[in-house]
Amino acid sequence: MEPMYPEVHWQVQEHDELLDVVDSLRSQGVQHYIDLPQLIVCGDQSAGKSSVLEAISGGLRFPTRDTLCTRFATELILRRGPTSQTRISIIPDGDRPKTEQDALAGFVPPITNLDQFPAIIDAAATAMGIDPDRKTFSKDTLRVELSGPTQPHLILVDLPGLYHAGDEHQSTADAEVIRKLVKSYMGKQRSIILAVVSAQNILPMQVVTEYAKEQDPLGERTLGIITKPDTLEAGSAKQSDYQELVRRDDGKFKLGWHMLRNRDYSTRGCSTAERDQAEEDFFKQEDWKALPKGRVGIQSLRTRLSKILLSHISKELPEILREVESGILKCEEGLKELGSSRDTIALQRKYLRDASKKFSDLMKDSIGGDYSDPFFDPRNEEGYKRRLRAVIQNIMSGFAEEMRLRGHSVRLVDSKPDHHGPDGTDNPQVRTRDEFLEYVKHRMRINRGTELPGIFNPSVIGELFRDQSKGWEAIVHRARKKLMDATEDTITRALGHVTDQSTAYAIQLYLIQSRLGTIGEGFHKKTDEVLTPHKKGHPATLNHYFIENLQKKRRQESRKLMAEKLANFFGKGPEGEGGSDQFYEGQFNMRALLDSLVMQTEVDFERFACIEATNAMEAYYKVALKSVIDSFNTYAVEGALMKELPNILAAEVVDKLDDEAVRKVAAESAESIAQRAELEQKHSTLQQSLKTLQRLKIAKISDPISEPNAINSIGPEASSAAVSTVSVEPDSPRQRARASSTALTSPDSAIGLGDEEDDENISKPTEDFRRSYTSPRRYVTSTGSPRHRRISSVQGDTYNAANKSPATEQVYATTLLGDDTTSAGSSSPVHGSGSSGQPRRVSIRSHS
Repeated sequence: MEPMYPEVHWQVQEHDELLDVVDSLRSQGVQHYIDLPQLIVCGDQSAGKSSVLEAISGGLRFPTRDTLCTRFATELILRRGPTSQTRISIIPDGDRPKTEQDALAGFVPPITNLDQFPAIIDAAATAMGIDPDRKTFSKDTLRVELSGPTQPHLILVDLPGLYHAGDEHQSTADAEVIRKLVKSYMGKQRSIILAVVSAQNILPMQVVTEYAKEQDPLGERTLGIITKPDTLEAGSAKQSDYQELVRRDDGKFKLGWHMLRNRDYSTRGCSTAERDQAEEDFFKQEDWKALPKGRVGIQSLRTRLSKILLSHISKELPEILREVESGILKCEEGLKELGSSRDTIALQRKYLRDASKKFSDLMKDSIGGDYSDPFFDPRNEEGYKRRLRAVIQNIMSGFAEEMRLRGHSVRLVDSKPDHHGPDGTDNPQVRTRDEFLEYVKHRMRINRGTELPGIFNPSVIGELFRDQSKGWEAIVHRARKKLMDATEDTITRALGHVTDQSTAYAIQLYLIQSRLGTIGEGFHKKTDEVLTPHKKGHPATLNHYFIENLQKKRRQESRKLMAEKLANFFGKGPEGEGGSDQFYEGQFNMRALLDSLVMQTEVDFERFACIEATNAMEAYYKVALKSVIDSFNTYAVEGALMKELPNILAAEVVDKLDDEAVRKVAAESAESIAQRAELEQKHSTLQQSLKTLQRLKIAKISDPISEPNAINSIGPEASSAAVSTVSVEPDSPRQRARASSTALTSPDSAIGLGDEEDDENISKPTEDFRRSYTSPRRYVTSTGSPRHRRISSVQGDTYNAANKSPATEQVYATTLLGDDTTSAGSSSPVHGSGSSGQPRRVSIRSHS
């Protein structure tokens, strides 16, 4: 199977530097905001997880039963160093109050003897405030840092052991809490899962593998570790299954499987060396010696985990850098939204005045239809709601349409249709003209005065109009409410844009609300002024449109009556089918025709009066409808509402406020203060992490591998993969100390810069490489062979390599960038250059 993380041979110093970067990020607290690469150790309480950790750490005795240690995660940092050193601390949960975080950060264990590590765990639990009787859990993390000559380079997190049935020490409810905790760690995409299983049980019965498959469906981040192989019966099917799993893998965990033989109860007191020797002897037995040496035993596991973690860190660091930069931008946006701290009246007044100006400018643009400010984002509904002019125009268009379609109470037709009103309802009510004329006749009879027959009382027109327009008020009021709601919504959004949430609420409550109420009252008053003439009094207009409409109605009615009389006289109407002309051939008595046309009866006079009154009402309704729509828009909406809004929070309003009012409105809330502190803390942490990461650049370049067999390696980890070396001057005392104690390249392979030899073979970098190296520095490459490879120049974004071989491979360069300002092109050799006289080596490793 192709390994998920290719074998890479790193120098001790290089490995240490990469781990230092991740370790620095952890110590800075960035893990509260961004997931970091780590190895997490998961398994049942009976799987031998503690023994695995003990073996990896070289003898740190973890409790063999999870009691209090199950109440928090333990972070184990292992480093190789010249002397054995131990440091134990607590990483406080970021949600704790600052005072508690400071107290936990200063934790010093009462015992430093690691043989009493369970007692150290008890002390840490007490410091975290864990009640042993209540079995509570903590989000704090115990951090154990161990360094020594035999330590591997690893970062591990020990998670509470899984269990399925409660007892006197741990409840069933606690089991669910542990499951959630373990799954949450497994679900982090930068966690490498070490799933510990016991050979005593068949694999499908061990729930940790199911959790791993659930959280890592592709198996790209999971390595299985099998313990207790010495409990398997020789020749049994179970033994064969587990051996086959180690030998060939099962394809589900792409990082494969590894087997350990740890102490049992009878050998629990033996030393680490005795434990390791017993394990080595065990895997030399006939039944086990055929297993791949790289997949059994603690020594190969340490090497394997180091490679996996290192490759994982190298792969993830560019994305971590991007997330840190993105987090910094978001913090800055949040802090910008909160504004500067304001703990004095002067600062509060200034903040309020600045907010007032920004708000007024936004409202003017929103009302004026100038949407150039990013506040008016056109790509979503939120941006539309901020564009008050667009919202108002659309509301008014809908209002005018509703007035035209549903403003009248009755819709007159010659004959009743099968359907109802324009929206399928009885609004407006549909009536035939004859039915309505009967209704008008009734109204005229009950309103008769001294007028002669055939003449109607003018007040009838007013009554008919008020009946016909009685729906206007409800439509206008609905539109008025929509307009006020839209106005308040835009004000709220604009305030939220120029100030923080609590201040926006205070401004709206203490300053805007009363002024908006006054504007609303004026708007209501003007609306009533527009409607009142049509609700009371008599119809009045000088608009010629009324006369034109009335004459048009009369002509239509006269034409209809004449057509009926002509049809009665000639036996056919003046219009044929489809409105075609009708012709009459023959003779007729013109006097008789004249008498027929002018003949009226008493009933005809009364009907004529009803028709005249109806025509007058309809003609006036059309004039009044146009008038009320325009008047509501011009005098109420524009004159009483929109005109006043830009000044609702003018600078004069702020200047007139006394100190107490300013404090009430602009003083920061406890939430804002806490939010600013949180953002500042996060911003500071991310900025610190960014500085750490900016020293580490990962670039993909095309570089020749001229001597495939010339490598630098660590003991048994040697392979045929070629390693080139890039030297960078150290930029810190610790790095210079490391550089001085480590031989980076042999004198035979040392080269200088500025050499013009073999310029025809110079190769150019990829774009990624150019972006990575943007300041003048000195580098040296070496394959460790007598054949020299030179860099003619490295300055700015230029990379030139001589003696390039025909075969070009893809490699990854990982380099820690310091503050070296020595110009490139110097003719002095790299060795002995810089303030320390020692370069710092970073590998370029093959990824092919």
